[in-house]
Amino acid sequence: MAYNFASDPMHRIYFRYAYREAEKSRHREAQCASVLVDHSKGMIACCNNDEIFPGVYEHSEKRTLYKAINAGFHPSGLTLYTTFGCFPDCAKSIVQLNLRRVIVHKQFYDQTPDSWKRLAEVGEKILVAFGVQYLMWY
Repeated sequence: MAYNFASDPMHRIYFRYAYREAEKSRHREAQCASVLVDHSKGMIACCNNDEIFPGVYEHSEKRTLYKAINAGFHPSGLTLYTTFGCFPDCAKSIVQLNLRRVIVHKQFYDQTPDSWKRLAEVGEKILVAFGVQYLMWY
């Protein structure tokens, strides 16, 4: 049987890490998190969308990428799992850092406000336009 990335059982495990991390966020409107993965080495970094300065929050995607880079990893070719879709600013960072895939958890995405979904749809268009594989995982 051929390997099917869309049904990889590791998706569930990486999203468990993401949701544990998301629970730690002090953001009142949305507790999100992202996990950066090298499929040959495992999890590289995981962050939520917490405060970086009182009242100032950074999106989990960027915090995760920064954490990996600061630890000496370059995210080129890696996969980013995120509990919610990427907004345009994060999508541009993902493209510039040459990530291979972004995987979004559909269940969380479906529960978010439409105004946020519209931003995530723009982010998805940016990612796809630049060749980043985008998977909405159930």
